[in-house]
Amino acid sequence: SLVGSEMCIRDRWYQRRVRGLVPASSNISMSINIDTTLRHRYNEILKYYDDKFAIKSPYQIIICPEFLHECLVVQKLLYQEFFSRILKKFKIFSTKCISAELRNRGEHYLGTFLASKTESSTIPCGHDSPVSYVDCILGLITKPHYVVATLNDTLRNKLTSLSIVPLFNIENGQVVLEKPPALHLSEPPKLEEEFVSKRQNIRHNKRKRAEKTKDAEKIEQPKKKRRRGKKIKKVNDTTSQSIVIENS
Repeated sequence: SLVGSEMCIRDRWYQRRVRGLVPASSNISMSINIDTTLRHRYNEILKYYDDKFAIKSPYQIIICPEFLHECLVVQKLLYQEFFSRILKKFKIFSTKCISAELRNRGEHYLGTFLASKTESSTIPCGHDSPVSYVDCILGLITKPHYVVATLNDTLRNKLTSLSIVPLFNIENGQVVLEKPPALHLSEPPKLEEEFVSKRQNIRHNKRKRAEKTKDAEKIEQPKKKRRRGKKIKKVNDTTSQSIVIENS
């Protein structure tokens, strides 16, 4: 059947992608490298929500249908690895309204619906019959310790104006943590210059030690003088005979 075949293909591809067996290409983002500037920026944003709204680790992430579909199907992003780099400890959650939205979007969202079932836990949202997932999430964020990952412009604008939950988005093929408008970020420390200077000092010290060892090897120890016996001059027999004859 279509459901079974698509599910098998999706599951096999996802398992190979997570284990690193799928090669990196233009539309598959395998490497997740976060430089010191972005790390400093994200740490300040998380500290802002921690100080103001007590949103701490382990973070509870609510993922919207568009965000999950964009990560898994369209751009093949390893969003869980990104969350682990930034948030360290986290849990992914969904609601009945989000699952109903994924189910109603048809076969194109079938892989995303299956991924939502396997990769997230369902939390109660208080709705007996499914409502719009935007209204569902807006009703949930009144409680603390929630993080939202969404691509819906309406939901993003409302959450940005409220600035009460951390908000994840996708920009230029990368998962990003948006800055709240009230937060003024400080300049990141110049770690790269310090790292370069330390590296140069280490190389300079290594070079000095190598030169010292080479110089020590080149310095030869003074040779001990050998004691030699007195030289005895040999006299030829002819000369000795001539001397005897003259004397006689």
